[in-house]
Order: sequence, then C-alpha cells, then structure tokens
Amino acid sequence: MKKIQKQVLKYYWQKVRTYPRYLFAIFLGQSGGIAADLVKPYIYKLIIDLVVLGSTNYNRIFGLLVIILVSEIILSNLWRVAGFAGIKLQTEAMTSIANESFDYLQQHSYTYFSNNFTGALVKRLNRFISSFESIADRITWNLLTLTIRTILVLVILTIADWRIAAVLLVWLTIYGLTLRWYLNWHTKMDTTVASQETKVTAQLADSITNFENVKLFSNVKYERKRFRDTTGKLKDLMKISWTANEWYFAFQTILMVIGEFGIMWITLKFWQQNLLTIGTVLLVQAYVVQIMSRVWDLSHVFKDIYRNLSNAEEMMVILNSPHEVKDKKGAKTLKVTKGTIQLKDISYAYENIQTVFKNLNITIKSQEKIAIVGESGAGKSTLVKLLLRFYDLQKGQILIDGQGINQITQASLRQNIAFVPQDPAMFHRSIIENIRYGRLNATDEEVIKAAKLARCHEFIMKSPQGYQTKVGERGIKLSGGERQRIAIARAILKNAPILVLDEATSSLDSRSERLIQAALHNLMKNKTVIAIAHRLSTVKEMDRIIVLENGVILEEGKHAELLTKDKHYAELWKIQSGGNS
Repeated sequence: MKKIQKQVLKYYWQKVRTYPRYLFAIFLGQSGGIAADLVKPYIYKLIIDLVVLGSTNYNRIFGLLVIILVSEIILSNLWRVAGFAGIKLQTEAMTSIANESFDYLQQHSYTYFSNNFTGALVKRLNRFISSFESIADRITWNLLTLTIRTILVLVILTIADWRIAAVLLVWLTIYGLTLRWYLNWHTKMDTTVASQETKVTAQLADSITNFENVKLFSNVKYERKRFRDTTGKLKDLMKISWTANEWYFAFQTILMVIGEFGIMWITLKFWQQNLLTIGTVLLVQAYVVQIMSRVWDLSHVFKDIYRNLSNAEEMMVILNSPHEVKDKKGAKTLKVTKGTIQLKDISYAYENIQTVFKNLNITIKSQEKIAIVGESGAGKSTLVKLLLRFYDLQKGQILIDGQGINQITQASLRQNIAFVPQDPAMFHRSIIENIRYGRLNATDEEVIKAAKLARCHEFIMKSPQGYQTKVGERGIKLSGGERQRIAIARAILKNAPILVLDEATSSLDSRSERLIQAALHNLMKNKTVIAIAHRLSTVKEMDRIIVLENGVILEEGKHAELLTKDKHYAELWKIQSGGNS
C-alpha cells in the first residue's frame, strides 16, 4: 500500500473514531450475530450424532431445535443493531468529510483554482466521499465479519480437532499471501486508471463549458477526436486491469478447489479412523463452506477497497497541499476609517519567474477616485488581485489605513472591498439570490433598490419569473451587459468603503453605458475607488489617472493634465477618440 493510501485510511479512520458508540454497537451486533449463526451448524451436529446413535430422547432433540429458533431471532435482532449503527456512523462521517473537504478546498488560492479544472476538482471531491462509503461498507460488512467468523470457526474446529483447524489456517495463509501479491500489482494499475478517468472528466467539462467556442470555430470534430483519444487510453488501461482480474480468478478457483477438497479428504480420513463423528464431519464441511464462500469474495473486496483508495488519492493530495495564501496566526480584523491605500515598494512575479511589478509605489488618499489605464499586460488586473490578496507579494507592503493586508484576515479585507469584475460570474440561482450575495441579510426591498440604481430592474421585471428567474450556469441566460449590471447592483448592495471596478462597463453598449454611468457615480460617493479601464472615456472625471506599462508608472495626473503633457496617455486618447480631445 502506498503512503498516500495509508494517509487516506488514516483520514477516514479519524472520522470514524469520533463515534465510538456506533463502532461498539457495530462490533457487538456483528460478533453476537455471527456467534448465533455459528451455533446452528453445531446444534445440527449434535442432532445428527443423536440420530446416528439411535437416540430416542426426543425431548432433547426438540430442545436443540428450540435453540436454533432462538438463535435465529437473536441473529436477526443483533444484525439490525449493527445495521442501524452503521447507518448512523456512515452518514455522520460522510457529512463531516464532505464539509471539511469543501471548506479546505475553498481556502485554496486564486492561483490554485486557475491551474485546476473545475470539473476535475468536483469529481475528486465526489469520489473522496463515495470512496469512504464503499471502503466503510467493505471493511464493516466483509472484512470485519469474515475476521470474526474465521476466528470463531478456528476456535470451534480446534476444540473438535486441532489438526483440521491447523490445515484451514495454513490454507488461509497461502491464500492471503497470493492475494497480497496480486493486490500490490493491481493497486498501481487502479491508480493509473483513476488518473485517466479524471482526465476524461476534466476534458469533458472543459469542452462542454466552452461549447460556444466549439460551435463558433466549427471544431466539433476536433473536440470529438481529442475526447476519443482520451477515452481510448482509458479503454486500454481498463482492458489490462480486467484481463488480469480474470486470470487471477482462474488461479483463485484452483486454490479454492484444492483447499475445500483437501480439508474434506482429511476430515473423512479422521472419520474412517473413528477420530470424528459423522456430525463433526458435517460440521467441518459447513464451516469450511461458510469460510471459503466468503474468502472467494475477498479478492473482489480488497480490489474494491484499493480501487476506492486510488480514487480518493487525488483529493487527499489536495488536503495535503498547504494553502498558498492564508491568514497569519493572530491576524486581526481590518478596520477601515478613511480608506487610504498605500502600495510600498511592491514586487511581484508570476511563479517567481515572470516579473509584473518591481518596487512599485502608489498612494491613494481617502475617498480618492483613481483610474489605472494601460495596454493589455501592463499589470492592471494583477494589481487588483494583489489588493484583494488573491496573491501574496514577494516584496513590499500593501496598507489600508496603515494596516498591512498580510496582517489582517482575508475575510475582513474582502468584506471592506466591493469588486465589479470585467466578466462577472453568476451562481446558477435566482437573480435576487445573485444580487443578495453582496449582503446576505439584505431585505427584498434593499435588493430591488440596488437593482434600480444599477439600471437592471427593468430587464429583470421582463424576465419570465422576475427576480426569481434562474440565470443558468455562470449566468449564461443573461447577456454580458445584464450580468455586469447585476454585478454592479451587488456592489451597491454591499456598500463597502473601498470600490474596485475592473473594466466595469466593458460589456455594455453605448445606451447601457450611459445608463450605468449615473449609477456608478452614485456608487462611488464617499468611497475610495480604483477603476481599471481600457476605454478612457469612462475615466475622464477621475481625481487621478495612472498610466501603467509593464508594471511601471509612465505618468499620472488628471485627464486634462495628461492631455496637455502630450505623452503616452494623450497618444492612447487620440487613438480611441479618433483624434478629438
């Protein structure tokens, strides 16, 4: 078993061990139920011996039959105890695993989610939970019951004749060693298959999510070929795995035949020598059949356990991965009194290779409205992500009212910043839920007021179910402009002291842009504002405009001042305005 698989088992066990009452009830119910089940063959052995000896003590025989009836009643009740305890244990543990995994996954950084397929992450989490269920079932209802049954059978057979018990024990040891060898090989194959299955899921999710691009570029055949290549590799791996299973099952059959007939032959020899009664011979046969019928499934049981361990590996890797951006121990809550922002000698490079900023300094006064402009790749959006602490700086500090953002909690930082992104993502929920996400305790009236200020109330009311209309996955049922106005409504509702606009009007047509400019003007009142802009017409009224290029400030000032300087900003303005100033 690989180290990571041991970690999976340890993690699962830590969840299970928190419910000792249920564990005890399962063990007690199973032990009692199996003991009651093993009583029946022994009672039949006594009855057969009495009949063979010609006993006419019918009262004793009737009494033995009553014991069988009682054992059946006890057996049924004890198994129900184990069953109900198992239900409680598994549902509690699965919920705990789901919640803890979800919480840990959500705390990963922006970079982590950028580098991983969403579909693959969802599948890993789902498989982690379902793997626990399968492994718990197999251990509880197969391995544990077989272990208890085998121990009790060996004890009873030892009392009957220790040599028969010894032969059974030797056979079980040989079977266990061959099974272990097989499982060591098969585990590696299961891991490879699980990895390929994840690739299939990730590719499927990626292609379906980008269905619009697939259609627009007429690349249906290309996507089909890529998917078939990936599923073809999975098919080949599964063939190898399943073929190996069949060969092992053939070998297992031979081993079973040798074991069952070997033990029976030895038992009959002892009977011929009058060392055993005919009742004991039948008892041995009954117990051996019980054990071997369950041992036959052992390869399936362990294969299923190891397959599920392989499925759970990928999520365990995620749980083992430290969070790239995390709160420091004793991090304080951000308290914004003025909204002053300082970037002091900040340096940042993607993956410590591609330099974006080097010793950049910017100070934004309380309630100052600044715009950051520049060509694509200038570092505008990266600056926003650093402010929101989606990334951590390699050098320097970002301060809000003198408080370093790496010294405060991420939650309090983001609670004090309202962000309107260039391409707002929506939850597959109702419109009112998406707007209310800005402030979860907002009333319906407050949500509608924010929607009216953002100029989206009109199109919402024209929707099939008004504010209760579902927007589709990532808001696919809405136009880009509609999504952006809902994002603005969400920011209005949040009413944070710091506002960040990242190309907030980029998806709006001219009419919608005019409608929204008034709303943005109201939204920016009494707030410190950072507006990332490509369309310079949207930032003319800003208190200050900063022109960035390759992470360096080329110039800054008001719109009129920068036009007068006739440098980089003026050149950009001429290009966009057609030469008009």
